[in-house]
Order: sequence, then structure tokens, then C-alpha cells
Amino acid sequence: MSGNPVTFRGATTFSRAGNLFGVFALVWVLPCLAVGEGFEALFGTRESRPLWLWYGVVTFALLPGFIVLFAGRLGRYRAFRWMLGWPQPSATIDDIGLEVCLPDRGCQRFGWDEIDRLLPETLSRRRQLTTRNPGFDLYAPDGRVLATLPYYIAFPAGIRWRGDRRAFAEHVVERHPERFALLKPGGLRMPFLTFGRVGEGLSPIEIAAINRRHRLLRWLELGALSVLAIAGFIIVTFHPVW
Repeated sequence: MSGNPVTFRGATTFSRAGNLFGVFALVWVLPCLAVGEGFEALFGTRESRPLWLWYGVVTFALLPGFIVLFAGRLGRYRAFRWMLGWPQPSATIDDIGLEVCLPDRGCQRFGWDEIDRLLPETLSRRRQLTTRNPGFDLYAPDGRVLATLPYYIAFPAGIRWRGDRRAFAEHVVERHPERFALLKPGGLRMPFLTFGRVGEGLSPIEIAAINRRHRLLRWLELGALSVLAIAGFIIVTFHPVW
């Protein structure tokens, strides 16, 4: 099956300088507010100080934090590119194969004949304790690991509530159903993250049942959040006496 290329992008990856700047942004806030308080004292008592001055000090203190927060977008501009690793993590699916881009390895292309399966990353015991979102290993037919995809490429943030809800593995199987098949998800709330060879995967009936379960869980989560929001609004608005 052929179609337009589909690109999955991982979470923003910082360079070493970007990580240091993130630490600086945290350390910067308290000294900046303390110095700003002393500067404001030159304008008299707290009540007599102009409001714009207070907003200016707070904005100046939080400015590095906002730069870190929006680094992914700011990194498009030359002045901020030093903050990001290059290239940013991504994986593109097309008719020829996969193009995987990672900051530490650059961009590599793998033909469909070179790809065998995608499985959760194998972690040492130490890394199991320190890695919050492990990635996924892309294997060759001979068992070699071609590349390790970051978690948010295989599990893009947008698939849960809006946009295209198909995960990376689902797009691969849709592109080549005669070659690959979806493997069983790793947990109750997980969409399809992995794939293997045809004959090892799930049947269409099993896939449909799992998709229905995911949709039900999403609606239950949305319903619970809505109920909590309405309850919080009532409590704050009407201040009921218990």
C-alpha cells in the first residue's frame, strides 16, 4: 500500500548548552526577584510602587523559563538554535522505508527489507530505575538494533485526544499489511506501540476489540475530568456550607 509520507516527531531534545540554560533558568528566578524587590524599594513603600514595575520584575525573572518552555519553536530561529540538539528526533514513514533522525546519530534511512520488528527498548536494571519513558528498538532480521526511537515518536502526544490517533506502529502496518502485524499492547491504556512479522500479530477482531477499549477509556477519562471541573466550579462559586 502506498501513500503520502507520515512524520512522527519526538519531544524537544536540548543540547548540552540548552540543558545548562535550563538549570540557569531555575536558579535565576529567586535572586532576580530578591534584587527586584530591592530595586522596587527605591520607589517608596509597597503601596506606592507602580504596578507596571512589579509586572516588569516578575517578567524579567521568568523570561529564561519561558525561553526554555518554548525552545522547540524558538529553535527555528538562528539566534536560539544553540539550545537544541540537531537534528531533532523524528521518524518518517514512506513507500521506500523509514528515515530516522536522532541528535546523536544524524539521519539514517532503512528500507523495508532491512526492518524486522519494533520492540520496547532493553534497559539495564539501573536504567529501569532512572528512565521514565523508555524508547523502542527497531530491529533488523538478523537481530541487530538499527536505531532506538524515543518514546514520544512511538507514542505521539496527539493520538490520545485529538488529531490522528493511530500510533507509529499502526501506520507501519497500514503501509505494509502483507509484511508486518501489530503486537499486543503492553498495558490496559496503551495504544499499539510495536509491530512484528505477519503471523505473530493480532487478528483484525482482536485489534477492533482493543480499539473499542481504548475509546471507552478515553471517554471515561474525559467524563471524569468534566465531572471534577463542574464540581470544582460549583464549590468555588456557591461556597456551600457543609
